[in-house]
Amino acid sequence: MKTGRLALAAILLASQPALAQIPAGAEEVIRMLGLTNVRLHPDARGPDATGTLPGGALVELDFHRDGTLEEIEADGRDLAPFAALAPVLPEALQKDEKLAGSTIEQLEFDNDGIEIEGRDRDGNRFKAEYTASGQLREWKRD
Repeated sequence: MKTGRLALAAILLASQPALAQIPAGAEEVIRMLGLTNVRLHPDARGPDATGTLPGGALVELDFHRDGTLEEIEADGRDLAPFAALAPVLPEALQKDEKLAGSTIEQLEFDNDGIEIEGRDRDGNRFKAEYTASGQLREWKRD
């Protein structure tokens, strides 16, 4: 029994450095989204995580090494409700009526802005590009 406890303690201690190394920015995004069942899986490019949004949708988050958000992608067949992802977006984008009621497959953040792929409230596929401050650049329906 003692051997089993020691082995478990060794495993837990070995996993602690990975958890301790997640940048504060990544922790903040996870908190803002209210993710549960969070699993961290860092790679060479940065800390990554999967988790469950409050409504039950599974998402995968990719971060840069400094903890800034690079991408959120719906994991599995379900898309993520826009409202659940909105807390990590600029206020102008949060208030965009085109996105109200939509479901999101992917949010991608880069220096030039934000790209969003998903389905609008009527179920039509779309791809949108916004500036980093949340102003619409382009909206395409598939």
